[in-house]
Amino acid sequence: MRLTLAIVAAAGALGPVSGAAAAPPVTGAWITPRGVTVELGRCAGDSPCGKLMSSPAIRSDAAALDVRNANPALRSRKLNGLTILWGLKRTGTGWSGGQIYNPEDGKTYGGSVEPMPDGSLRVKGCVPSVLGINFCGLQQWKRAR
Repeated sequence: MRLTLAIVAAAGALGPVSGAAAAPPVTGAWITPRGVTVELGRCAGDSPCGKLMSSPAIRSDAAALDVRNANPALRSRKLNGLTILWGLKRTGTGWSGGQIYNPEDGKTYGGSVEPMPDGSLRVKGCVPSVLGINFCGLQQWKRAR
């Protein structure tokens, strides 16, 4: 199963939770392996979220819409600036328990992000199965320069 995470990873220059080790900041612009740019910043409270800033679809049409969304009522949303990562909660040095939306397939997955020692961001999107086994996709995002 191919899970393409052409979306945003959420922010984290957010200070550490008391008692937690300081994690490298995750706020800022990130580039996915497929050339998608996601801007991570703060959402509600200290929870990070990510917005889609650039993608092949946006580069070919700045007014590109979310035409593959599973919900027909949301298909008129613009891709540029669309929140695609949200609801994350601090867990150790990373963030998990959130949602990540993939505009390439119009589906939303369980998501997590974790800053890595090499400065990259590990982003995971998972779809749970009825058997309690998660099927996940994993990407390493690099900071935009």
